[in-house]
Amino acid sequence: MSTIKDIAERTGFSLTTVSLVLNNKRRARNITAATKAVIHEAAREMNYRPNLFARSLRARRSYMVGLLVYDVLDPYCAPLIKHIESPLIRRGYTMLISDLGNDPKCCQKALDTLMDRRVDGIICVANQLPIEKVDLSRTIGSVPLMLIGRRSHETRIPHFVVNEAVGGYIQGEFLLSKGHRKIAFVWDGGENEWSALRWNGVAKAMSEAGVEPAVIVRADNNSADAGYQAMSDLLKEKQSFTAVCAIDDLRAFGVIRALFDAGLRVPEDVSVIGFDDLAISRYFNPTLTTVAQPLDKLGQLAAEALLTQMKQGDQTTKAVSSRTLRPSLVERRSTRTL
Repeated sequence: MSTIKDIAERTGFSLTTVSLVLNNKRRARNITAATKAVIHEAAREMNYRPNLFARSLRARRSYMVGLLVYDVLDPYCAPLIKHIESPLIRRGYTMLISDLGNDPKCCQKALDTLMDRRVDGIICVANQLPIEKVDLSRTIGSVPLMLIGRRSHETRIPHFVVNEAVGGYIQGEFLLSKGHRKIAFVWDGGENEWSALRWNGVAKAMSEAGVEPAVIVRADNNSADAGYQAMSDLLKEKQSFTAVCAIDDLRAFGVIRALFDAGLRVPEDVSVIGFDDLAISRYFNPTLTTVAQPLDKLGQLAAEALLTQMKQGDQTTKAVSSRTLRPSLVERRSTRTL
């Protein structure tokens, strides 16, 4: 494999000049465009690859960032990964993704493994992870850690979340504004922090309007299958409702399919609203009315905050602040006015 020395010998330029150009250093701006072109062409022809190991030793950094996610196949996680990765790649970092496969027991081990790999920082998509049960003592003071989707009770760990309670309030207020008073609520029983907050928001909107939920039904798994089963069981009970407020889009998809299979129309017979605004929500039939989370901003903010913290170098102090973003209503065809 060719080295900087080989390229210097071939082009006739000094080792310093070649190194500045190939490593894109600030001092390289004083080097002419013609010289840069010659060096880059020689590097391409000689199949030059930078020695990342040597670079890491010089900088005392691994240039790797750990990303801990509860399920890479989850439609919530996929766009987040994309928006987290983009700013990091631009700064020369590589991501090591640890997928827990929805197994909370793997959380501590995965975090320890990333630390053992000497990553420079960690981002954790923690919506469904028991982060409060994880020993963070090895992380705090060693490498910066950012949480997405869960609030951190440790002041030195910034979190980036959506205001779930406001989102739930938006759901409830919207259905009420459409004239619905018999509303079914499909959720996981509050097992996750975010779901409890969403329910609190819905309940607040309904309480202010003097309305009680027609029925509350559990769909334990974060899946369309769980939503389908929950709604199928509810329909067998012959409960009366004109709208369904689902804790998330995945459960809403299952709810709609169960209503269709039971011979009911959405939204003519029953309106359905979700939460998340997953990419498929705008293509589902009918297109899903939902509360949108700004996943692009969540991912970018967490990545930029991590870069800032890593640049500062002292992880014992808090260089960045937590952020709570406001969700927004996206009205589509799955709801109607009574």
